Amino acid sequence: LEVAGESPPRAVPLDVVLAIDSSASMTETDPTKMRLDAARGLVMKMDPARDRVGLVSWDEDVDFSIPPTSEFARVLEAIGRVDSSDGTNLDRGLKEAIDLLAANSTGSDERARFVVFLSDGDGDYTASGRAGSQADRARNDGIVIYTIGLKLADSRAKKSLEEMAEMTGGRYYEACDSSALESVYEAISEEVINVVGRDVVVRYVLPQEVEAFGYSAAPTAAETRE
Repeated sequence: LEVAGESPPRAVPLDVVLAIDSSASMTETDPTKMRLDAARGLVMKMDPARDRVGLVSWDEDVDFSIPPTSEFARVLEAIGRVDSSDGTNLDRGLKEAIDLLAANSTGSDERARFVVFLSDGDGDYTASGRAGSQADRARNDGIVIYTIGLKLADSRAKKSLEEMAEMTGGRYYEACDSSALESVYEAISEEVINVVGRDVVVRYVLPQEVEAFGYSAAPTAAETRE
């Protein structure tokens, strides 16, 4: 069986929003702010000629946010202003990230859109299937969420982050401590940045001795002879 694409792979432009928990509990779970260096590492792997990155610093509310931009230096500087204070509201941070992607959409499906959402604890969260669910909103808008749980002692918090990722086609990562965050962000960047193509046509060439049935669209005579 020979499998081939009809055209060369094409990298898809990316819009990525980093949503970073800045609640007071981070003074214990990430006292040296390793999450900020890890987030910077992801930004540095992106291509400013093609991609855009945004930022949300959130706790019980949004401290500040930056819409997706190709001015990576601006985002890198702003990451350093993420603090550690106040409570935790997962809905608020996630809503802001989705709002930024929606407001800065190019109006086509050309750009792949992602949220990388980091938290270290439980907080207000509207589960999928309930009115106001931000995970459902992201799924409906074609936004993929990658979530990171940092030293989660609360199983409910883990469940919330897992659901965000599962509902949108993303992935949940767990970091046992802040020193693991660099490798977690590295893994996410590999998945996100290596997105290639959309509506890709794949051609299957069967050996002549193999007969295929159940075509959704009947092949041409030339195609069946290949």
